Amino acid sequence: MKLNGRLNAFGDFVREYRPDLERLAARLCAGSKFDPEDLVSETLEQALHVFETLEDRNASAVRGWLLTTMHQCFLEQCSRQVSDARPVAPPVPLELARLSAPALDEGVKKTLEMLRARFREVYAKPASATEPSPLPSGGATHWRM
Repeated sequence: MKLNGRLNAFGDFVREYRPDLERLAARLCAGSKFDPEDLVSETLEQALHVFETLEDRNASAVRGWLLTTMHQCFLEQCSRQVSDARPVAPPVPLELARLSAPALDEGVKKTLEMLRARFREVYAKPASATEPSPLPSGGATHWRM
């Protein structure tokens, strides 16, 4: 019997607040591919999880919680749409990579020229897998930026 009473109470809750949620959902979803009814359903589903807490609050606080929750649901839907729609960069063809290598080398050289001499030495040396370069005396903190 207690469960039936809780369901009736939640049904009354939905009948009271659903019109406000539908109006807000229609405004939020206007011009987007989102279905306002899905947004209302998702908001009411979250309200069901915290219904006992919402029952103890006044109508203004409940309305504020519902509208805030709906905004959050909408933003999450937008975020999912953006992450799903992000294009994956196609691989650069080898021929194109070879053509742009001289320009890249020139850019690297210009950047190295802007560095202080002691940093330039580190970056200008080719990497050696056989022998690590020794740290200067005084350790890494010896160098000033």
